[in-house]
Amino acid sequence: MKRSTIAPPILNDLYSICSSKKVGVRLEAGSDFIESIWYKDEIEVSNSFVFSVESEGAYTLKTIDRFGCEHIVQFEVEDKCRSTLRYPSAVVPNDPNKAFMIYPDNLIEWMEVLIQNRWGELIYFCGDQHPQTGKPSTCIWDGTINNRKVINGSYMVQIRYGIKGQGETVLEKCVILVMD
Repeated sequence: MKRSTIAPPILNDLYSICSSKKVGVRLEAGSDFIESIWYKDEIEVSNSFVFSVESEGAYTLKTIDRFGCEHIVQFEVEDKCRSTLRYPSAVVPNDPNKAFMIYPDNLIEWMEVLIQNRWGELIYFCGDQHPQTGKPSTCIWDGTINNRKVINGSYMVQIRYGIKGQGETVLEKCVILVMD
């Protein structure tokens, strides 16, 4: 039995394309392989080391390394042109389970969060240059300023973020309620 010291190709579990804007994704098998075959829904679609994905579906990449070992990686591609962020509409100060946390999808490349009080004064700013799909952003606001609880009320939130592969910046505005 052969044993390889070469790691399988590194691919994400999920990729997004936008067919209406003709935005696909370009994937590479890696330089450690002598053969690569890409399958969509179990049908061979390419045998190139670089593959441009232009339609949604279930994909499999099968590679063979220089030792003759086979590596198989599976991933999904969705046709999604609009990004989504999930976040709460209310915050309880100093309660880690009820803080303002943003959960980005896989289209978000970077984000900035600004929170202002009722007078327009900036009370919180954070930038997350590498948000991860489905995990909380590093920008978490606990409802405090300098470790002191803010007063109950409504606070303006602006979330600015970039869309992967599109060079587009989106500004999303909302209001959160702080209650103790």
